[in-house]
Amino acid sequence: MPITELLAGLAIDIAKKQLFAVGKKVIYGFKDSATGQKLGDIICYRKQDNYNNVLLFVHGFSGSASETFGSTPDLLIDQEEFKGWDIFSIGYSSDIFPSIGKGLWSVNPNITKIGMYLNTLLSNQFSDYNRIAFVGHSMGGLAVQRAILDVDESIQQKISHVLFFGTPSGGLKKASWFEFWNTQVVDLSSESDFIKLLRSDWKEKFPADYTFSFKTIAGSKDEFIPVDSSLVPFDKKYHGVIEGNHISMIKPKDKDDIQHQSFQIILKSLTDKNTDDLKGDPEELNLLLGEYQTIINKYLPNAKLIDTKALVKLVFALECNGRRTEAIQVLLEHSKANTDSDTMGIIGGRYKRKYQLNNFQSDLDSAFEYYEKGLMLSQNNQDKKQVFYHSINLAFLNIVAKDNISEMKRYAQLALDNCNTESKDMWEIATIAEANMYLGNIDIAEVYYKKAADVAGTDARSKTSMYSNAYAGYQALMSSTNKNAAFLKMLEDVLL
Repeated sequence: MPITELLAGLAIDIAKKQLFAVGKKVIYGFKDSATGQKLGDIICYRKQDNYNNVLLFVHGFSGSASETFGSTPDLLIDQEEFKGWDIFSIGYSSDIFPSIGKGLWSVNPNITKIGMYLNTLLSNQFSDYNRIAFVGHSMGGLAVQRAILDVDESIQQKISHVLFFGTPSGGLKKASWFEFWNTQVVDLSSESDFIKLLRSDWKEKFPADYTFSFKTIAGSKDEFIPVDSSLVPFDKKYHGVIEGNHISMIKPKDKDDIQHQSFQIILKSLTDKNTDDLKGDPEELNLLLGEYQTIINKYLPNAKLIDTKALVKLVFALECNGRRTEAIQVLLEHSKANTDSDTMGIIGGRYKRKYQLNNFQSDLDSAFEYYEKGLMLSQNNQDKKQVFYHSINLAFLNIVAKDNISEMKRYAQLALDNCNTESKDMWEIATIAEANMYLGNIDIAEVYYKKAADVAGTDARSKTSMYSNAYAGYQALMSSTNKNAAFLKMLEDVLL
């Protein structure tokens, strides 16, 4: 049997598919079936049937699944904004695979074995999750890097966040690594084949940027891992330095230490929506972002070939994951970018949102260009749905960006004239509401916004979009910054 098949078999034997019980702080031990040797623990801090996001903690060489990160997993569970995430801590022994013959592992360093172990877990225990986040401490961060590089592409696409604390990504000088590890872990040497290959493979895999949110953090008082080894292998925009030594930097004092820097970094990194497109219940939003990750994985590789329906899903998924520039690029490269009014409207919408964020004239000009082209095409095609879609957005831009009341009213009336007041379509109902708001019919607008909210149900993204358009349009219309207006309070109550 080829040695690669033998190793793969051992990995699967060690990390067999196991159904984790729904619960908290359940410890699962893995043993080698041949020797009975304990190979590692997996601690389940939280597992909910409907959660589609998972955070995996990976400790360093001298750490453990239960001790290294202290109360951090318990602190996260207590945070409302972290609902929607399951939490596990992965433990391993220093000899995670049984030794089979002298020299077998001579070209497979210990850290590589741990990376293989992580990959087997990803492909088995954690394969059903939509988003996977890693927090690696010390040597655990090296194992995570090796795992990310070697895991199957279908799993790699699910990785959404990677955080390293005190990880010697550049390796260690002999004086420091002998002092710290007091063992023959030559793989940690800055001159080792393992470190050299890891850095070469990482640079080749990620030459420009990452497909996941990434940070590497050094401890200001870390006496074992030099700051340069933690930070220099990566671009400066991913760097961070926090208070503490090699151990205290990652370990809150107790369950009340919510201001601990590492805890705050983990919490904010994994719950940062990177967008104003999503507001509402944290659990629902985290689950929605998990679903969006699946959409990205499914459609992005063939973005130029997918139909309009799939394109819309992909663009919204990218946008809600903070990838606005990529979303626009996908649209502009699609074959329907200049021939389909719906696609033109989606492009116009992306530029509209960019304009709202930065007020760049070029984005405003592009938004007008695509909405006007889309309106002309939809009128030629006598497509009423597309006419009201482009018209209401042009009404919005004219009042919000240009303070042009006459053009706003003209486009609002055109939108209303092409709507069916008995429609059951969510966006048609919302258009009727917004058009009436621009035309001064506030009471009618309120009725239709409530109808639109009812039809939208739990669709957080759509309701947030309706709210942001109505909020900005109303304030521009009233030339007011009063956030307590009765109409705005109504919008907040029904849409957020």
